[in-house]
Amino acid sequence: MKKLWHGEHGLAMTFWLWWLIGNGVVATALSLVPVPGIGLLTFFYYVASCVGVWRAGTHYDGPQMWTVLSRVMLFAVPVLMVIVTMLVFGAVFAMLVGRAN
Repeated sequence: MKKLWHGEHGLAMTFWLWWLIGNGVVATALSLVPVPGIGLLTFFYYVASCVGVWRAGTHYDGPQMWTVLSRVMLFAVPVLMVIVTMLVFGAVFAMLVGRAN
């Protein structure tokens, strides 16, 4: 976890394995565990993986485009998830109150 926090795994591994896949697995696995406060653990992993991606970008020697895109994704994916969730809940609510077409 220390290497992740410091971005020492490299940009590609940190982004794809630790951030994208890791957050999906961690969030799914921990959501199945009925323990109070488990969401906080998921949040801490998410923050650690975001910091790792950001710092791995500073160590990256390849094209700057990959650093920029990885950092943009750190913000774009959560925003898109919130928007999709709001749209889904809005559609379900509309169906429940009978206003869906």
